Amino acid sequence: MSWCTDDEREAQLGMLSTRSDSIGEMARDTSYVRRVIRATRQRGYAINHGEWTPEPDSIGIGFPIMAGHHAIGALNLVLQRNVVSEKDVAERYVPRLQQLASEISSGVDTQFDEFAQIERDR
Repeated sequence: MSWCTDDEREAQLGMLSTRSDSIGEMARDTSYVRRVIRATRQRGYAINHGEWTPEPDSIGIGFPIMAGHHAIGALNLVLQRNVVSEKDVAERYVPRLQQLASEISSGVDTQFDEFAQIERDR
């Protein structure tokens, strides 16, 4: 969500905010959402410490898949906290997933450029 356009993010938050659970509460808390988005962008990836899932014993990380400056998807990994520490996640998995997301984004970008050229040539 941190790499979506403002319109896309507002649409997602609008849907989430209709929920009557803790997820809906978080989506309605605009200052919380701004803090999370700012921290996520600074870090370069999203991290879930169990706050967005009914399973509090999990940790998740997510990296955007980009086409140019537009997020078109995400690469996510969810692990059990009793299996891996946050330090291990940061040291072992973040660099690998960051690289993979970058490679996927580069491939998507190349395909997008090729598709755009075909469309321009029509």
